[in-house]
Amino acid sequence: MSTELDISLAQRLVDEYLRLLVVADAEGIGALYHPEARLEDPVGTTPLVGREAIVGFYRSGLSGIEAAELSGPIRVAGSEVAFAFTLHIKIKDQSFAMDIIDVFVIEAEQIVSMRAFWSRANMRAL
Repeated sequence: MSTELDISLAQRLVDEYLRLLVVADAEGIGALYHPEARLEDPVGTTPLVGREAIVGFYRSGLSGIEAAELSGPIRVAGSEVAFAFTLHIKIKDQSFAMDIIDVFVIEAEQIVSMRAFWSRANMRAL
């Protein structure tokens, strides 16, 4: 049986992740991940493996993010944390909100897996 992830550690990682999204710090986000981590964003796409690929993913996708706010409390079970949040982004002078649920698997205070649940149906113009 796996040990329960400390909720305060999970909250700190989630808060730092959301903060780094807004300031567009791909390298900072990459530092939250284990060197051999796996990222699937959105779920159903080909997963990326390794910190270098993950940093490249964030480097190409962080422009236009204006805010990232939790939609409720984080949920911790075993070594995983799930959290719903709203991303506010601007694309070609149009503002959008996107509702996302991310699930992190955390080991030794690093993200070893991230899966993001969203689709275009979760985007709305503001």
